[in-house]
Parts: sequence; C-alpha cells; structure tokens
Amino acid sequence: MIEFCPAVLHRAPVGTADPKGPLPAAALYGFDLSALGARSLDRATLAFDTTAGWFTAKVPAVAFGEKLRHYTSVTVRFVRRDWVSPIMYVRFPVALKISHAWVFDAQVHGDGPFGWEAKGDVTCSPPSTAETRAGRNDIRLDPKLDPKDEDALWLPPGPASIVLDAQSAKALETTSCSDPFRPATAVYAAQPAYPDELTAQAPSGVTLVELAINRDGSRADAWIWAPSGYAAFDEAALNAAKASRFENARSYCTDVPGQYLFKVTFLPY
Repeated sequence: MIEFCPAVLHRAPVGTADPKGPLPAAALYGFDLSALGARSLDRATLAFDTTAGWFTAKVPAVAFGEKLRHYTSVTVRFVRRDWVSPIMYVRFPVALKISHAWVFDAQVHGDGPFGWEAKGDVTCSPPSTAETRAGRNDIRLDPKLDPKDEDALWLPPGPASIVLDAQSAKALETTSCSDPFRPATAVYAAQPAYPDELTAQAPSGVTLVELAINRDGSRADAWIWAPSGYAAFDEAALNAAKASRFENARSYCTDVPGQYLFKVTFLPY
C-alpha cells in the first residue's frame, strides 16, 4: 500500500448535533491523524483554508495506535486496520467553515517499510477533495462502518485533551485557475469477466479496490479496500483496476497524487 503523506488529517466541528448532517461553522474543531501503518509523529503542521482566511496549527509529538474498524456489506463482514492518533482539537478565533485542510508537513519515526523516517521532514500535497471525519463511509460505498468504530471528533474535549490554537497565516495555495480542484478519475475502466469457477454457485458480490494514483496519472499501487467474500471476485476486480487508466488529481491548480476507489459489482447474469 502506498501513502503520499506520513499522516492524513480528519476533522469535524465540535458540537455538531447530527454528525451525519451538514457541517456547520464552528470555532472549535476536533481532529485526528491516520496512517496505513504503525508510527510515531515527531511534529506536524496543519494547514486550513477557511471562510475566515488561512490558518496553521502545530501538532506536538504523539504516537499512533492501531484501531480496528468493522464493516458490513451485503455479502460479507470484514475488518480494516487503521493507525490513528489521539483525538485533538484546534481552536480558531472566530466560528468558520473549513473548505480544505491537510497535513502541510510532518516528521515521523518507527514507520517501518513505508520509509518516511528516512525522509525526515516531509512536505505534503493538499488534497483534491475535502477530507473530514475519520472512519466515516463515503455515501457511495456499500460497506457500512459499525458506529462504535467511528472517531467521535465532534464531541467536546476532556480535561486531558490537547487543544491547539490556530495561527493566522498568509495564503499557502491559490485558486486562480479555472479548474482548481479535481479528484483522480478513471478515463478507462477495464471490465472484469465473471469468474468461471463461481458460475455453478452463481453468487453476487461487490469488491472495492483502492488505487494510489501518482501526480502524472500513473498507478503507484492497488489493493483491496473492501473484499466481496469471494477470492475469485477480488482477484478479478484487482486485475481490472490495474488494467484501467486514470487521470491525476488536481488541487489548488497543481497536479497532485491522490487515491481512487474502483468499485466492481459481480452478478451471475
């Protein structure tokens, strides 16, 4: 699995009455950082593009802990492993809405095969879409996350919580072009065949493949995000994803790497 930054930021306004509803303006946001493997954060800078201007916040050293997230789809239950920081908070001088926020730079250690420790202080590209609550399903996905496995970023801080004060900053990026944001997209989606070995059994299934797309549109890696419950379906979906072609993501008028979820629905007819 490929990462394009040592940590990914998720946030939500504190005090949201309905955590699944529209995100309101707030002066206090809960956030955490996640990664695809174990590590400890030495330091990080968060960047916020908001309705009240640009802000940054400095994150102190924290360790990421393993968290299991349980999902249920139509055909199978499965578990994904994330590595997540403690929930922290950032306080802004006024209530505002965040349009884009990300880990601007970070330094970590103990991340093993991902190789971030050897790179030292890493500057990360801004995301092409607005990443918010950790662990929450995209509405397009079939698997449903068990609510107990969500990170309750909208709850108020406790007495021992880390609360950071956001600092006003100059604009870190620009939206001066005609098309400043674009997620990675498929320009050709290969169609897998229904596996012969499952014809007699004739099951249905859905496989989600996650792809890491480089800033030039090439594929950096691909892996199963959500299994179907049938290895033959998953292998066919993975091969189809690898045979597909993609257009790179864009953020703030600049080509950036990004993730793409390739969904395959298998039906026996």
